[in-house]
Amino acid sequence: MNKAKKIAWWLFRAAVVLLVVFYAAAGALTLWFGRQVESKTRAIAARGEPISVADIAGGARGPGAAAFESAIKQFTAVKVSDAEEDALAKVAAYTSEKPAPEDWAAARSAIGKLGPAIDELSAAAAAGGVSVGFGILSESNTSLEVFRHIRRAVRTLSARAIIRARDGDPSGAADDLVAALRVSQTASPRGAIIGALVRISCVNLSCAGIRACLQIGEFPDDQTGRLCGALDAAGLDELLPRAMLYERAVSHMTYQNMMRGDTDNQGNPLPGGRRGLLWKLETLPLRAMLYANESVSLDALALQSEQMRRPYREFRKSGKDGDISDQLPRWAVLAKMTVPVFAHARATAGRCEATVEAVKAMLALERCRAANESYPDTLAGARGFGCRFGDDPFSGKPFVYRRQDDGYVLYSIGDDLKDNGGKQADKKTGQSGGADMVWTMPK
Repeated sequence: MNKAKKIAWWLFRAAVVLLVVFYAAAGALTLWFGRQVESKTRAIAARGEPISVADIAGGARGPGAAAFESAIKQFTAVKVSDAEEDALAKVAAYTSEKPAPEDWAAARSAIGKLGPAIDELSAAAAAGGVSVGFGILSESNTSLEVFRHIRRAVRTLSARAIIRARDGDPSGAADDLVAALRVSQTASPRGAIIGALVRISCVNLSCAGIRACLQIGEFPDDQTGRLCGALDAAGLDELLPRAMLYERAVSHMTYQNMMRGDTDNQGNPLPGGRRGLLWKLETLPLRAMLYANESVSLDALALQSEQMRRPYREFRKSGKDGDISDQLPRWAVLAKMTVPVFAHARATAGRCEATVEAVKAMLALERCRAANESYPDTLAGARGFGCRFGDDPFSGKPFVYRRQDDGYVLYSIGDDLKDNGGKQADKKTGQSGGADMVWTMPK
């Protein structure tokens, strides 16, 4: 029995020693990585880049902000039926599939109800200074809700533009599409990657509206210039790099909240207030892991922001589809979880950039056809006709263009960086592998 007691005693002592060593190592790692994080965040702040909560939420209200918040509330208060919402979506998707007669009627009914609120929202966006991100508007409207309503407003404006074009009012249609692009810009990089993706989605909706109106008719010369100016002002060039800086600030805030233990990951106070010494001891290994992952995450997000400033074809060369997760330490599980998402966002932004330049080319082609009674034989022949357009961002070369019957085919090689001869994505399955980004006129 004495021998058994001695063994138990030695086992207990060994367990205590191991526990002390474990917590000492966790404390040392917490101190080491904590100082790394502190040093990196100070360097970020010294460069004038966002890193604190104040940087994320402050200084974004401009002359149109109060009116915009009021218009959002008015817009969300208007009730339309599910059938009317579906009809608006079908009309906005005119370039994919032509709406049925009952869809046109239901969409007109919805626009009749939403019109005043949409006009107020458009006027507020035109006033400028509206930047929807984290904590920009009042607590009654969270960022995600506002982003959802911004997208819905852009879809409604696009649908109304298509209806006006169909009714023989191209100037009114252009007004709505310019307004849609202005409302799109209120989705800010201050909303981090979500805000950037919402703006991209809204710009895509606006471009689809322009293409639909071109299929229905044509815009006057002065309206073509306005539309091209609005497309140029869409703010896609630095959108993702700036969003990544705010994403880093949001990530830092989340890590800090979790390590303090007195708030949740959204910064909301937890019951009981700040945690005591016992809680800090119990969670020491967790905090060591959080500090270590945040140190890696700060570097990874900075690298991603820098890479996103490069042309897409160079971005792809920086890693498999721009994914740098293989370059991160194996133990940095939390940091690795987010990196592939941002790589996917770069491809999404590239497709939007290609769409914007292609739509500007289509506007120029229409003005060229109006002046010469036919489309040009080459895309270069459309330059100088009211809209300056760039090259395919994926190839770095002019878009592929060829005449077809009484219209044309225009396409980008897409994010696979391969010319697939103008092959379109499968509409039934939605699969885009081995396909190009193709725009045709007429359709």
